[in-house]
Amino acid sequence: MKTQARVVVDALDKIFVDPIRSGRPRPKDWQPGLAPVMALAAAGYLIGVVLVLGAPWLRSADRPVVIERAEVIGSASMTVLLWLVTLTLAVGLTAALHVHPLLKLISIIVFLLPLTPQLALGTGSLAVVASVGGTIIFFLIRRRGSFAGWEFPVIWILVSTGVMMPLISTGNFGYDIRTSTVLLILAFMNSLAVPALMMTGYAAAQVGISFSQWMGLRLSQLMPRYLSLVAISVLGLGNLGYAIWSTHQRRLGWELENWMGSVLLVALAAGIIAVLWSGLPDRGTSPRDPADPDALADSWTSQAFGLASVTLAFMLLTSLGAVAGGLADVFLGSQPDWLANLSSSTTLVFLVRLGQAALALWWGWHRARRGDRVTPVVLGAYAAIMAISALSVLTA
Repeated sequence: MKTQARVVVDALDKIFVDPIRSGRPRPKDWQPGLAPVMALAAAGYLIGVVLVLGAPWLRSADRPVVIERAEVIGSASMTVLLWLVTLTLAVGLTAALHVHPLLKLISIIVFLLPLTPQLALGTGSLAVVASVGGTIIFFLIRRRGSFAGWEFPVIWILVSTGVMMPLISTGNFGYDIRTSTVLLILAFMNSLAVPALMMTGYAAAQVGISFSQWMGLRLSQLMPRYLSLVAISVLGLGNLGYAIWSTHQRRLGWELENWMGSVLLVALAAGIIAVLWSGLPDRGTSPRDPADPDALADSWTSQAFGLASVTLAFMLLTSLGAVAGGLADVFLGSQPDWLANLSSSTTLVFLVRLGQAALALWWGWHRARRGDRVTPVVLGAYAAIMAISALSVLTA
């Protein structure tokens, strides 16, 4: 019994305690002026949580503002939401000041695109032009400077000018103009949420995989080999039995469409594993010890941010297409059909996802050629998901 308890305690310590201890914020090591920015961002997040949890009470206690169809929000909540929007854009742009030049250019486009809907608000468009132009000039001035605490207030003022001034200078259209402004800005900001959601899913997957790895490692060290094999077999058969039972309970049956997707994904993953294994320079020449669980966790962390950010490529393309379409409507009277259908093109979505799968597979094979047995696991899993996702677009 002591052995089992020791295994569980060691696994929990490695999975939860160590990451929290090593990854917790350390304000004393931050640059001067960063702590207030982080505190303000944390406060904004908490205020957003309060808005969500207290939405029913806030709607009943305040003047309702119709957002879309039957959806309403309190007038005061709308003001707070606008404040949170400007805060988010300002924090993102401040961080973008101190990244690689290529990422800096992409960040400017991503964070300034949400201001483009304000160009349609008549005289307020001058404030948007001043806001965007001022931000770009500020980036040029500070392109080689280190972080300074006064950068954030300057950028926040510039962003707030582009968001708020058009609302003040625009006449009364018979409804609260803030609703359409918030909806349009949030629509452009949706692209920023996708990488964050992917990282959330990655974190959950990492916990499960890390737990399995550490449990397996400690069991192999503390238990005889045959007992480890028995435990693994029992768990595997139990998992398979549960899958069969849940399928029967949901009465899905064994029709082709109910299980072909899973079989295809497994076959695709097996093919990707074979390709990556073929890249190992010394495969099959000598027995290998299992990969260190810490090595896999570190590899996942370094790869996850890049893989999640790749999704911005397609969203950035569609956002630019939407802006180009709006400008075409204003200056040309209409926009080309191919531009209007850009965001809903299944062919484009298929090509982008297939390209992501191919890029991940190529990079995984390249890492395998260098003797890396850990990184290709992450890239292969990503390639399998992207490839099956690309096929699902064409086959619906």
